[in-house]
This record gives sequence, structure tokens and C-alpha cells, in this order.
Amino acid sequence: LGHYALTASLLKQQQQQQRTKLPAFRVISVSSSANFGATKKDVQAAVDAPDLSLPSYSQWGSYCTSKAMNILFAAELQRRFDHFGVPASSVALHPGAVATDLARYLLGGADATSTQDALRQQKNILT
Repeated sequence: LGHYALTASLLKQQQQQQRTKLPAFRVISVSSSANFGATKKDVQAAVDAPDLSLPSYSQWGSYCTSKAMNILFAAELQRRFDHFGVPASSVALHPGAVATDLARYLLGGADATSTQDALRQQKNILT
């Protein structure tokens, strides 16, 4: 829901500041290729849950479903931009495809200085 709340707030501010014509802009939702782990049934159960609780819970399953929801949000936002003639684009991205050093926190913890150091640490542990 955070993606929606932030975007709705920003769009409202944008509309108030630019009553005549909105300048082109882009909304980027960070998702993950983990969305492929969510099934249509998982997504439908999450949408239909009246209190946002699911009948069965797993950390990975919920993560996959939330990433699928991020992509659905980006697609629906683009559909609405197009329908209302808003000069904007809405896209979703997988952060692993972006050149960052984020993996060091997953592999080597907060003390790793780079992804390469983290990989070296992992290799030393395994050998």
C-alpha cells in the first residue's frame, strides 16, 4: 500500500501546483523478479483478503506476492495515466538489474565494503 499512498500524495501535490498542464514525469516502482514466484491464486487471495491477512503465510510467498502487486500497481497506474491523458510513465524495475553494490549486505553483512569483498568472504567460509 505504500507505493499507492506515496504516489497518490505526490500526484495530488502535482495537480495543485500545475493546474494548467502537468509536465511529463515518471513513477518508478521497485519490484523484483521474485514476482514470478507468485501465482494468480496467491495474488487473488491477497486482493480478496478483507483485513490484509492471508489464510496461509510464508515469508517468501508473501514477498513474491508483494512484488507481483508492485508490478500490477505500476501497470494500472500507466493505464490510468493513458486513460486520463496524463503525460507520465509508470514502470517497475528489478533492482538486481541495476548496477549497485546492494548484494554486499545480503552476502557479507553490513561490514562488507563491496560485493566483491562479500563474495570473497563467502568463498573463504566455504573452502
